[in-house]
Amino acid sequence: MHEFGCADECADPRVVLRAVWVSPAASTNSAMLAVTAAGAAVGVSVADLPSAEMPAGVGSEGNSDSIHTPGDPARTRHVRRSDFVGRIEWFNDPRRRKPMTILVTGATANIGRLVVDQLIARGATDIRALTINPSKAALPAGVQVAEGHLGRPGSLPAAFAGVDRMYLAPSPGNVTEVLELARAAGVRHVVDLSGEPESWWGSVCKAVEGSGLAWTHLWPADFMENTLTWSQQIRETGAVREPHPDSASAPIAMNDIAAVAATALLADGHLGRAHSLAGPEILSRADLVAHLADALDRDIAFHTATREETITALQPTMGDNTTWYVDNVLLDYAPPPESLPITSVEDITGHPATTFNQWAHANAARFLAD
Repeated sequence: MHEFGCADECADPRVVLRAVWVSPAASTNSAMLAVTAAGAAVGVSVADLPSAEMPAGVGSEGNSDSIHTPGDPARTRHVRRSDFVGRIEWFNDPRRRKPMTILVTGATANIGRLVVDQLIARGATDIRALTINPSKAALPAGVQVAEGHLGRPGSLPAAFAGVDRMYLAPSPGNVTEVLELARAAGVRHVVDLSGEPESWWGSVCKAVEGSGLAWTHLWPADFMENTLTWSQQIRETGAVREPHPDSASAPIAMNDIAAVAATALLADGHLGRAHSLAGPEILSRADLVAHLADALDRDIAFHTATREETITALQPTMGDNTTWYVDNVLLDYAPPPESLPITSVEDITGHPATTFNQWAHANAARFLAD
């Protein structure tokens, strides 16, 4: 068997393909190629390869020949044959294939910006970042910056051009139109931040599955960063006011969500999977306050409050989202502790998830800044 480089005939340039010439016909034009990829057989003919020409002798005598594409020596295919059957192995040759472009939408928002960093940390080199204001994006060197916004679909076609896969930030209002544009541009795989179909981000999940694109869902629990909504209360009153001190969850750090997103974008083993995500430990609301008190090195009390008192306390930091957050998260979100996937981040990325105590110490200054 002879190995050689793969160009744009490969549907996925990272997949090793084995091909067998199965026609013993003397005419090279009628030779058929049976291709297998990861155990799945796909039949193609020579005519399916653009401008391909078979040299004289394939299917007859001799030990090796080549498939040439005129004007493109990088697409020469060497064939080793025994009588009328030869084998070809296509393998990943990064010198001879186009890089896999990954688009990160919402690239200057909280999670999107972290996805860019996590991709770079994993060695990705062809990253395109979608942002509404490229001049202020301050993205790492080497990252392509594309101007656009998910809320303005007309701004997206140029950003989608040449993209193989993308991280999709939540955009429930027009996600179907965004996905139609992505598919038309040739995007192959979407890793979306969404939620279970019945959740408030469920429309994103449903639209992605209906788009015809390969997909991976990320369904996170509540974010550790949500505790920053307590910052003004802590600074001004030394207390946190919420309805249920014993309500428990497993909050996850945004950077861990980004790490899972990067992992899924770079490996096809996550195709068609919905990853429920959580932090590594189950904590009550009172536990979270205790960890913050330790990180900030100050006393912080937890005062049980009514719905109205909670809205009043959170309004200065949450603005128009306060009532929705109190009603849908603080009063309505109560997952059974045993259902929380506290090992999910490490299971997927191979690295331990951030504990809330670690996160609190790393972000203590953010609670004390005006």
